Amino acid sequence: MSERNWQLSLDAERDPKIQHLARLTSGVVDYTRHDDSVVTQLSRYENTFDGGIDVDKLFEGFTESEFHQQLTVEQKLHVTRVLNATPEDAWRYGNAVHKDALWDYEGPVISRPFEPIDAAVLTGLAGAGLLGKSKRLDRYAEVLEPDLLKRAVLMGGVALVMASRRSWQTSVSYQGISRNGLVSETDIGGTLHGDFFTDRRQRFDHDVISPLGERLPFAPPTNEHVYIAAYHSTEPRIMAAILAYQTSYKQIERHALHDSLAANVSAHIPSSGGAFADYGDGDGEREGFYLRALINKGVAEGDVLDRLTVYPGDFETKLVLTARAEGIEFANTSKHGETMRRFILPAEEVEDYVATLLASNYGRTSKAALMAVIDALRTDTALHPSAVKALRELQDHPSYER
Repeated sequence: MSERNWQLSLDAERDPKIQHLARLTSGVVDYTRHDDSVVTQLSRYENTFDGGIDVDKLFEGFTESEFHQQLTVEQKLHVTRVLNATPEDAWRYGNAVHKDALWDYEGPVISRPFEPIDAAVLTGLAGAGLLGKSKRLDRYAEVLEPDLLKRAVLMGGVALVMASRRSWQTSVSYQGISRNGLVSETDIGGTLHGDFFTDRRQRFDHDVISPLGERLPFAPPTNEHVYIAAYHSTEPRIMAAILAYQTSYKQIERHALHDSLAANVSAHIPSSGGAFADYGDGDGEREGFYLRALINKGVAEGDVLDRLTVYPGDFETKLVLTARAEGIEFANTSKHGETMRRFILPAEEVEDYVATLLASNYGRTSKAALMAVIDALRTDTALHPSAVKALRELQDHPSYER
């Protein structure tokens, strides 16, 4: 059984009514302990030793429950349809116009199969367990959605969205341009130990279509979710690679790029750095030298911009940054050189990524260190020998691409 956490659409996140429901729902669910409620079981099952939950057991007695007895005949038929759904009854995300020789037609951008775990939400089972826990929640939810079954579905979905947000990682994010109802959201942050991570996932701009053809403001995430990690204070090196790509590959004049970035990042919350013993400002100057070495060498299609450690003591598993025509490739590669995970940071999003990197204060790197790399774009002094040596070592690596 695959991971089945949940997310709200961007429209729902901007809806104050849905946000208030999320706060009320979260207030009556204890996500920190094991109990018999369906919501907590669904939100915690990935951490159990057997790796899953017994879906059939979840539904034992459901059709005889007080909630199910209150449903109308039509609502009970809906529940039956959910319980009889198959993987072909898929979630549908986004909407695109497809061109055909005879006619044009619309269809989903991404589909994701129905899984048995989804039935716990779509039958109202998850939300039904929240009814009666809070008079305030009951009153508000009934006003928001008078239909009992739809209300239970909404409450269960929103409760699981809130559970999915609880994480040992913290980050800041930006959203790309909406295309066909889908938006790429990119996160930058730090793990519990302050190590760098970034990920990229597809969000849905508006409601999605459930496996039963209904519009809902929440759904399981799409499969378009890539998590990339690196060890320690790698942000200045990543910044240098990104800026080298912009100046040498995209041919953006470096002084103009500096001024544009400086104006952009000033509007973001400054980073104070992580609360770690090795946090400091020293890396920025060194990586500034490395940036200028990359610029002087020039960047071509397929060039590896940097290769960073992912796990301490493991010098073969890497975060590899590569120049591509469409943008910068972030990839975690195994010790055998195989790509485990990858995503492309589009060239048009580079400035958003840089500003978000500066806004993140969850790692080990200060804003001053990152600004030192950016300021290197305006420096015309000679290259530091260590930067030239580092670039030569990178190019001499057996897996260097050119």
